[in-house]
Amino acid sequence: MKRQHWTQEEDDLLRDLRVVFGRRWSKIALHVPGRKPNQIEDRWTCHLSPSSKFSTL
Repeated sequence: MKRQHWTQEEDDLLRDLRVVFGRRWSKIALHVPGRKPNQIEDRWTCHLSPSSKFSTL
């Protein structure tokens, strides 16, 4: 499990996989090496989701 900051490449991959898999965080985690489903969901919900106040979009 990674405990490092998220990279731009990981964020881009997460955005792409979210379109393909929707909210199936476990399936997305299979394609993001070293990240757990909970980490991925938290990253999406808190930082990448268009409805997040901290969105970087």
